[in-house]
Amino acid sequence: MPEIEASAFSEGRFVEAANPRLIETYNHPLGAPITHTDAASSVTLDRLYEIGNHIARNDTLDETLSTALDFINAIANCDSYFTFVLRGETFEPWVWKSSEHFDQSELELDQSIISFLAKSRVPAAISYDKSEKVHFRLFAHWSRNPGETFISVPLVSCAKLVGVMNFHHAPRAYNEHELKFLSTLGCIIGADIAISGLEAQN
Repeated sequence: MPEIEASAFSEGRFVEAANPRLIETYNHPLGAPITHTDAASSVTLDRLYEIGNHIARNDTLDETLSTALDFINAIANCDSYFTFVLRGETFEPWVWKSSEHFDQSELELDQSIISFLAKSRVPAAISYDKSEKVHFRLFAHWSRNPGETFISVPLVSCAKLVGVMNFHHAPRAYNEHELKFLSTLGCIIGADIAISGLEAQN
């Protein structure tokens, strides 16, 4: 597992999200005001560009994940998030943020989540019933009111699940634009995980 750079992470793989990069007003070159949707798309593209640059510069996986999770936190205001990366046959806890204290040995990824995401390869909303049985919902069935609180995003490379991002937040509704961003993020980071795994073997 790679060392954590002090500039990006604090002790215990605890990631502090930076302040959200909010865009209040924009103007088109021709003077017409940009819509809220246009502004959101611009922010998303900026962040995808940053993440792509991490990979192009051969930055560490920690740096790539930090940028990705920072943006997810900015749009969803997460109470906690946990990232697991496949190393060998095991999904290891890689980067997390939580108000609760966790020892790394206590963090495990539910096998049912692994199985569902490996098959669907798309983000899923997750909930538990009174018997602690886990339930998965694809986007068409996500709650719009009050919204979802637990989202799991597969990190995929060559049709294989190589990592998972789980994040918890207050109930919020997601739109299709955000779903596509999460799916794209899963593919980009999945590729970076696969590259870092190959480098670790050499």
